[in-house]
Amino acid sequence: MRRPALTLRAGFWAGAFGRASGMPARIASAAFALVALGVLAAVLARYGELHAAVLTARAAAASATQAATPPVAAAVVPPSPHRLSALARSTQHLNVPWAAILDELERHATQDVALLGIEPDAVQGRVRLELESRRLQPLVDFAQRLGRSSTFERVALAKHDTVERDPAAPVRMSLEVKLARPGAMAYADHR
Repeated sequence: MRRPALTLRAGFWAGAFGRASGMPARIASAAFALVALGVLAAVLARYGELHAAVLTARAAAASATQAATPPVAAAVVPPSPHRLSALARSTQHLNVPWAAILDELERHATQDVALLGIEPDAVQGRVRLELESRRLQPLVDFAQRLGRSSTFERVALAKHDTVERDPAAPVRMSLEVKLARPGAMAYADHR
């Protein structure tokens, strides 16, 4: 079998691929390269435009799908009894009527009685007050004034003690104060 013989004549294509020599061949090669680069740049620019258009169309389709699809409701799991009781205790602690308690204590305060501590028990609706005075009578008077208050339902003596190791021998008293119903306190504030 015979091999085919191909011969290229010196012309445009031969010069473009480096077979021809001379200045016109080099100019033709450079022009061909510039045209090829220009076509390549145009193709890449068009590809970028088309790619951006496809991304925009996808985003629009995704947002339209999300807008058309109703949200799926999460399954509602009822809280456990333990969690419900913990939430109720937390709510009670947050709902201690501090403004009414402190206003009433300030209203009945005297210079003879020092308030040492306030401990709320929101679950029981009580407040424990720790008081101190040089004599017993100002503490008793203070407790009676609190008992006549509309903010407190009941005032009871929890304990009293004389601090004998102190040279002034002050008297300390603990009172258990039962808070009035919230509606009664709101009414008392508006009188």
